[in-house]
Amino acid sequence: MASVRTSFAYSLAQRYAQSALRLAAVLILARLVSPSSFGDFAVPYSLFFLLHAAAESGVGAILIRQRPLETSHIAQALRISVAFSAACAALMVLLCLTADFWLEDGDSDLVFALMALGFLGVPHGLVAGSLLRRRMAFGILCIVGIVSAASNLLVAVSLAAAGWGALALGLGALAEIWLRSGMSMFLAYRRGRFRWRYRRSVGSATGPFLRISGGHALSQASHFVAIASVGSGLGAQAAGLFSRGERLIGIIDDLVLGAVSPVVLPALANRRGDARDTAKAFLFKVDAVAVICGVFFCSLAIFAPEAVRVLLGTQWTEAVPIVQVFCLLGIIVPLSMANSKFLVLLNMERRYLTVQLATQITGSILIVALLPLGVFGVIAGVVATRALDALWTTRLLVRALPIEGSDLVALFLRNALVIAGCAGAAALCRFALPVADGFTASAAILMAGGGATVLAALAVVFIIGHPLRPEIMRLAQRLSRQSIWPARSRQ
Repeated sequence: MASVRTSFAYSLAQRYAQSALRLAAVLILARLVSPSSFGDFAVPYSLFFLLHAAAESGVGAILIRQRPLETSHIAQALRISVAFSAACAALMVLLCLTADFWLEDGDSDLVFALMALGFLGVPHGLVAGSLLRRRMAFGILCIVGIVSAASNLLVAVSLAAAGWGALALGLGALAEIWLRSGMSMFLAYRRGRFRWRYRRSVGSATGPFLRISGGHALSQASHFVAIASVGSGLGAQAAGLFSRGERLIGIIDDLVLGAVSPVVLPALANRRGDARDTAKAFLFKVDAVAVICGVFFCSLAIFAPEAVRVLLGTQWTEAVPIVQVFCLLGIIVPLSMANSKFLVLLNMERRYLTVQLATQITGSILIVALLPLGVFGVIAGVVATRALDALWTTRLLVRALPIEGSDLVALFLRNALVIAGCAGAAALCRFALPVADGFTASAAILMAGGGATVLAALAVVFIIGHPLRPEIMRLAQRLSRQSIWPARSRQ
């Protein structure tokens, strides 16, 4: 248990440090790069991110679940990773050559070429990162993540200041990809566990990799369809506004959800218990994420003008309604977050792949059909797709785990009360606080509104006896024991 807590702490430290760097990048780059340049970068990078995350999930699941792990398993994973990355690089080159036919004139073709180069550094990085996660070496991963994110910030800001536009963003992302892969390789392989000369068939690992990676890629397919549809149908500036609005929503993933997700599968795999333990972990996941999302999304929806003004600048005011509509995802995220990890743990990859195939095809068709309604039609399609995916995967888990109907009713009621309390507190603060135009005043209002929403969430959690209350009290007791007051009293 201590190793899980330590790994979680390192994962949080990595995410928070990376989030600070990315927040600095948002603050600076939004004032140096135009919305159309962000749109030119958003379409290629969203596809790269989709494919890279899919490969990472597949390779990670193969190596983390394997008991015991042998050199042959590492070699299999590496060869699969090389083949997948080569195919992705070829796809990026093809899209680079054809970008002028389906995207408006800009630098998207050059960014596609940069992302193709990025895939050349991916194979070893995927395997090395998975080995480090298997060993619960999240301290090493923390250092790798912070250094690579800092390189992205340095390269992107330097080139953006020189007027490189979308190319600055692409080269910054490329620097992060290559540095992260190189450092992970050095730190994971330094003990000599891998041997290049090993030759063995990859057939036994190909099936699980394709199922898990395919499911993960399909789970994000509608996102790429959305950004590509906006870029090709509504123009690069609309794609830039869409991507920046979505990026503000992604802060919650950087700060909390993304820090928890990498730890979930290794922690559950290392603590394999009966189905009741897994069911308790799933229900607690929903409870904890619901409180966090209630605070974040309610605050952001109501104080979106201040958030956009502080984080992006005045040239992005058109993104305010986009951010507010995206906040509807706050109702869905508690149900959907980390569901794939639980399904993989329960050996339900085939079911997960079937769900993603059905939901993402339906969602992609819906997004394209709603494109004539503009950006808000696309966002509606994205939200509907996420909702369908969350409900379906949750239904699979509820049927596979010993979860009673009364548990689900209580789960939804108590978390609805938390979200309602957060929304009410944020709305009251909005009416009580003045409207501001300057950076400093907007930042102060945003902090005041967010603080009030946090206090409201804590009040509801303690009043209704939410399952998160014992964890909060335990954390408070631990912090109080480490304070200076007990030491003084003993003296």
